[in-house]
Amino acid sequence: MSQAKNLIIMSTQRAAFPVEFGVLTDNRDIPKSSPLIKLNPIIDENIIRIGGRLRHAELEIGERNPIILPRQSHITELLVRHYHNQVKHQGRHFTEGAIRSAGLWIISGKRLISSILHGCVTCRKLRGKMEIQRMADLPSKRLCTAPPFTFVGLDVFGPWNVTARRTRGGHAQSKRWAVMFTCMSTRAVHIEVIETMDTSSCINA
Repeated sequence: MSQAKNLIIMSTQRAAFPVEFGVLTDNRDIPKSSPLIKLNPIIDENIIRIGGRLRHAELEIGERNPIILPRQSHITELLVRHYHNQVKHQGRHFTEGAIRSAGLWIISGKRLISSILHGCVTCRKLRGKMEIQRMADLPSKRLCTAPPFTFVGLDVFGPWNVTARRTRGGHAQSKRWAVMFTCMSTRAVHIEVIETMDTSSCINA
């Protein structure tokens, strides 16, 4: 796995930085127009890494000299998605920290990570704004002037266990529901008790 990873990274770097790869192989200075000029790059086992002043530090090579990756690369996008999934979609800072801890340095990495997180479906679900449903127009029955309970809306709620009759051994329990009528004009409320949930009880109420 390690050999395959190094081979893929080396081929990605050769395709993105052919001039820098040839110059560093020949131990020459890289051109000033190169995007790697500020990173003081070095080459180690055919892989371009960041240079610096930590040569004598007791750190792993990934922390001391991270691997440089181009922004415009499919391999780089796959790595960003991989470490973004590892940190459980916790945002750009956590994703960037996981990439740095893995010994990778992406050129314009913040911009790439932000663009990938912007298109992440899971992140959009977790951090999306609450949508506001637009209310429909009021029905004509709510807007006309009419006597109370000319036009009503109704709902049934319950049930409750009530004592229908007393017996020698105790109480006979039965269920009761209630129908709430609301007037659409005056907003008055009326409640009727029903014995069952069938059509006849609703009509009687």
